[in-house]
Amino acid sequence: MLLVDHVTKIFDPGSISEKVALKNVDLFLNEGDFVTVIGGNGAGKSSLLNAIAGKFFINDGRILIDDIEITNMPEFKRAQWIGRVFQDPMMGTAGNMTIEENLSIAIRRGKNRTLNWGINRNEKSVFEKHLSELELGLEERMKTKVGLLSGGQRQALTLLMATIKKPRLLLLDEHTAALDPSTGKKVMEVTKKLIADGGLTVLMVTHNMKDALEFGNRTIMMQEGAIIADIPLEEKKTMKIENLIQLFEKKSHTPFANDRMLLN
Repeated sequence: MLLVDHVTKIFDPGSISEKVALKNVDLFLNEGDFVTVIGGNGAGKSSLLNAIAGKFFINDGRILIDDIEITNMPEFKRAQWIGRVFQDPMMGTAGNMTIEENLSIAIRRGKNRTLNWGINRNEKSVFEKHLSELELGLEERMKTKVGLLSGGQRQALTLLMATIKKPRLLLLDEHTAALDPSTGKKVMEVTKKLIADGGLTVLMVTHNMKDALEFGNRTIMMQEGAIIADIPLEEKKTMKIENLIQLFEKKSHTPFANDRMLLN
């Protein structure tokens, strides 16, 4: 379904500020995989998602979705297959537009704009149904401007917008990191439900080792732009956070730094 084949990304090559963000990365996701990605700061987690989404072009390797090569496609063309939610709740929505207007943009993703750009009755019914399933009361506030929502409500809406057209691949980039623990837990519940209901294929970067073990059927561990471990479901089931730390130290030959990976 998703193939990342020998992907390398170097920023400012040949300069004093040269940075190897991704180093010969290989990754394959089957249909319906839910893969969590962990690693320390600067390990390459977000760079991996950015390479797949098309935020930048890679220096070497190739990326395919459903056997279609997207390596040299711009980001807007890849959006027909990819949904994404960022760490910042403000990034996935237009704050000066209403909830229903934001959803209208999401449901029309990939379609050509026409003069008939209003929200019809059937679409409103669809929006109400999906919003009610979030159990946040947003179906009663469809004409509310998104900028008036809380961070958690806005991130839940962003999740719905990213999944309403069932993307072939959903990228979640530390999407609960900016939320307080209680709100983050609620957003993860919404995430789990939307993924299960849609049968989605997901790549989720997280700073939270507990979430990495609890969610998904695989966990990959990154260090210095490379994947150093790929942990299958059966192994995940028996692991605790201390086991992940031991695995990290074994694979990276580096003492574990107690950074944001241990939060929450």
